Amino acid sequence: NGDLAFSGAVMLAGFLQWIVNWPHFSATTYRLLRVPENRREFPLTTYVIPVVVAAGVVASLHWPTLVAPYFIKFFMLWSAYHFTAQSLGLSLLYARRAGYAISTGE
Repeated sequence: NGDLAFSGAVMLAGFLQWIVNWPHFSATTYRLLRVPENRREFPLTTYVIPVVVAAGVVASLHWPTLVAPYFIKFFMLWSAYHFTAQSLGLSLLYARRAGYAISTGE
């Protein structure tokens, strides 16, 4: 019974990826790649990271018990960091637009 509930939760999380995460990812990627200046300013994000991620996916599929668990753990840790940093950045952006000055100590 517990395994069935866990399996359902995993399936729901996978389904929600298509609804929530992939549109965000696609819009962000389009915004990065559509302007040549962005590609020149962020070459690591534009060219290197996609190759590294693709290599990680291929390695995970080739060695599912050796590579995949670490690849997924890294992705989960990175996702939390990315979400937190993105939230902080947006908060600082809106604070600046509202005229609020953030001090170094804050």
